[in-house]
Amino acid sequence: MSVPFPSDLVLIGGEWRAAAGGRTLPVEDPSTGAIVGAIARAGAVDVDAAVGAARAAFDGEFGRLAGFERGRRLAALGRLVLAHGDELAALETLDVGKPSSQARADVTALARYLEFYGGAADKLHGSTLPYLNDYTIYALREPHGVTAHIIPWNYPMQIIGRSVGAALAAGNAVVIKPAEEASLTTLALARLASEAGFPAGAINVVPGLGEEAGAALAAHPGVNHVSFTGSVEVGIAVQTAAARHVAPVTLELGGKSPQLLFDDADLETALPVLIRAGLQNAGQTCSASSRLLLQRGIYTRVVDELARRKPAHREGKFCSQRQTMEHRAERKTDHGGGDRTAKDDDDRVFGDKQVQVAAQEHHCHDDDDTGDKPGAGHNIHGRLQTRTRTHRPFWTVTQPNTGPRSTNPTSSAIKEA
Repeated sequence: MSVPFPSDLVLIGGEWRAAAGGRTLPVEDPSTGAIVGAIARAGAVDVDAAVGAARAAFDGEFGRLAGFERGRRLAALGRLVLAHGDELAALETLDVGKPSSQARADVTALARYLEFYGGAADKLHGSTLPYLNDYTIYALREPHGVTAHIIPWNYPMQIIGRSVGAALAAGNAVVIKPAEEASLTTLALARLASEAGFPAGAINVVPGLGEEAGAALAAHPGVNHVSFTGSVEVGIAVQTAAARHVAPVTLELGGKSPQLLFDDADLETALPVLIRAGLQNAGQTCSASSRLLLQRGIYTRVVDELARRKPAHREGKFCSQRQTMEHRAERKTDHGGGDRTAKDDDDRVFGDKQVQVAAQEHHCHDDDDTGDKPGAGHNIHGRLQTRTRTHRPFWTVTQPNTGPRSTNPTSSAIKEA
């Protein structure tokens, strides 16, 4: 599949144009490693222009729209998303490497967010407060002005829906910096937004590297609010940059929350949930069950069942007729997900010293080791790994993918989680 529109451009003030420096970044299909297109490599000059265009739209045509008028445009955009759902899903699968079923679900979620915020746009009510006689005190809810949105690579459409959709509903003009690994659906959505009637400058898109376009956007003094989804480390940097011009920040930072399973659990119900939680979206979810804490009474049975059932989920090209799990190298540290290139991700998973040491200590349950090191593309063969800590013999630890720990008692499990 090729990208069906010019993807190597930025959108600023309603105009699609090359980045100021004329530079681009390759778009890679992570399932094959093939280069399928390019995106613009925006920099500080482009970000400054995009913020200026957003400010002009906020002070001008977009800022003058009533709430119901913004709502109608959001609802129209939601309908266009559904009408172009197949194309959007194909782009997301090509760009992110997720299963096509998940990409279609993301399209539906994006449309639903836009419908919801479209309905909410004229219902942002203020409040009145009791005070002294002959006094009236009231509070109004007003837009920030220009809002910045730094979007992650694992769920671009969903995060845009709930972040950008809410900002537009409230009357903000937006500047979007999509992840450099996954920009295509953001660019496609911006084109649809023009069809839906959004004025020029209401939505601006500046693809590029996080350390260039993202850093410039977070630090820009013309930005009144920053939304960021990603790693704790980058979230701290974003918050620090925004604090210098006293802009509020909304952060959604990745985690490694474990799944806890106790002796009295209904395993026939729980086991499919554990597997889906670990492999859903190719494991690229901040709440993926890459850690399991198991009570000792069921530990052996659960490990054996997970090892037996895992082969039903196979890594492979997204268009396979069989159930597939397309894996990019997992980007998550113990603290969250960072923005790195696919090659850097492979190096992190397979070359990191701590991972190598852990692999030597673990007892691995695996049906086939042939897929561990990606050849073409960035596929990772899922492994179920277990290890017992010498100083705490009732624990079993696994990294980096779905793996259990046996635990007893309940209070220790919760503390460890």
